[in-house]
Amino acid sequence: MARTDRFDGILERGWNRFRTRLAGRIAALGRGEQIELAAETAGDHTTLVKIVALDARSIEVEMTGSAPRISPARQADEIAQRIVSALRENYSVLHPTFLRSDEPDAPRTLRSRVGEALRLQFGRPIPTDADGDYVVIVDSQAVFVVVDDSARTIQLWAPLLHGISGRAQAAEELLELNRAWPHIKLLLVEDRLVATIDVMGDPFVPRHLIDLFGALRALLGTVDTGFAQRFDGERYTGDTDAEPTLFDEPTVFDEPS
Repeated sequence: MARTDRFDGILERGWNRFRTRLAGRIAALGRGEQIELAAETAGDHTTLVKIVALDARSIEVEMTGSAPRISPARQADEIAQRIVSALRENYSVLHPTFLRSDEPDAPRTLRSRVGEALRLQFGRPIPTDADGDYVVIVDSQAVFVVVDDSARTIQLWAPLLHGISGRAQAAEELLELNRAWPHIKLLLVEDRLVATIDVMGDPFVPRHLIDLFGALRALLGTVDTGFAQRFDGERYTGDTDAEPTLFDEPTVFDEPS
């Protein structure tokens, strides 16, 4: 229950913060200035929304597949809400992270070291959500990297399926799955299947984190339509299999002496 609520909370807080910031950006647009929102897909970016300030009082919003709509600039909050609703409902964007929404890294020792390891691996700073957890997109699926500085622990956490019916059958499949992936803990949380990996934070060895990311990526690569049917559930990324996005060849880290 706690993990289900936590995941729902991550989504809602992320979108609420994104909406607030988007409204502020819209309100600050000068004549002729624009904002484009692009969804991150396999190896590419697809523009979904284009926002243009026609003048000091008018904002034009054009969404893919829809005719442009002009609204008063004073309605920035309503415009942002309408855009967020379309991104979630019409374009199935799971989280603002898929729109490359960045958050600054908090200056804490273990957290900053984890952030640097992820940056080196993926070639760019990794965004964080409202809870300060890193959010990495692996093969179009979200993986949350939860760092607890006080406990010196790191956890990789990935939602795999939702809407699972028939817990008895799912429990049997889960036993087989956990045997097949001994380094990954797979859990049923109400009607959802999640995968977690605990990573040692003291001492923190970047190579270990990246190796375990590789193991999780291998599991994510099996989460296709057939996998979802085994659990009678639905994938968070839909039914279209995607090519890898951020995960490239591992960076070579120096082991501590």
